[in-house]
Amino acid sequence: MRYLYLVSIAALLGGCATSNLDGDYTLKDTATRSVVVLGVQPDYRVIVSAGIIKKNAFQFDEFGTPAFSITPVGGYIVAVLDATTDGTRYAITQVTDASHGNLIYTPCGNTSPTFTVKPGVIAYLGSYYFQENPEGLSRTVSYDAESAKKYISEHYRRLSSLPFTIEHASDMHVIGEPCGIPLFIFLPIR
Repeated sequence: MRYLYLVSIAALLGGCATSNLDGDYTLKDTATRSVVVLGVQPDYRVIVSAGIIKKNAFQFDEFGTPAFSITPVGGYIVAVLDATTDGTRYAITQVTDASHGNLIYTPCGNTSPTFTVKPGVIAYLGSYYFQENPEGLSRTVSYDAESAKKYISEHYRRLSSLPFTIEHASDMHVIGEPCGIPLFIFLPIR
């Protein structure tokens, strides 16, 4: 008997980037893609998803693959994303404990940082300091562009010629996200 595997977080994350870019990476498609830099402390895995703005809220396809799922190296996540278009944004949709994979944050109807990305640039999204507390996960955001530029110039020399921009995130309510334990459903197929 064969089984159909309907929903699996492992499948959702299977196609995601799992590490920062290679140090020799060159952004070739500057018309539609960008490099994003996100400071993260402590070393939590950050999951970012693409979505649309609907009724003044961020909505993503809960069955789609996240844009990335990355743990920082040296305090930074460096990834490539498609540039956003009118009505589209990215959002931090989950934060997990990098060493164990335990889910410690998902917006579940609350707000989450969302951002846009222009094509052909290095977009610095700020540095996020996460702190676990009894209510969940709190975050503080700061913007130290000089440290981020230095990190790029030291680790990604081929990218340092791209324009460097600072993108300030906007907190938006999030709809469409899975708000619980991953659900696995197996159905017999005859």
